[in-house]
Amino acid sequence: MPEKQSDGNRSDYDAVIVGASLAGCATAIALGRSGASVALVEKQPDPAAFKRMCSHFIQASAVPALERLDLLGPIMEAGGSALEDAGLDPVGLDRSTAAQGP
Repeated sequence: MPEKQSDGNRSDYDAVIVGASLAGCATAIALGRSGASVALVEKQPDPAAFKRMCSHFIQASAVPALERLDLLGPIMEAGGSALEDAGLDPVGLDRSTAAQGP
């Protein structure tokens, strides 16, 4: 796609994403990095109103998306840890009690 510049009053975009939460931001990053001009629209401009991660756990199925978005490295550098570092098996069971069985 040809490079497009915004003058701040732009009204033509390759994509308009409504909702700047986790999925909207991830989509905007991916499209923008592929060369699309993207408008990310959020009804709530106050950063305090944005959703927070509702858990301290990211599902393993999200790791490939985080890698594609080049976000996994920064997450790990900020203190994230892999499941094996947390003492959990891949389904989230505590290894110390899971081996004991029922």
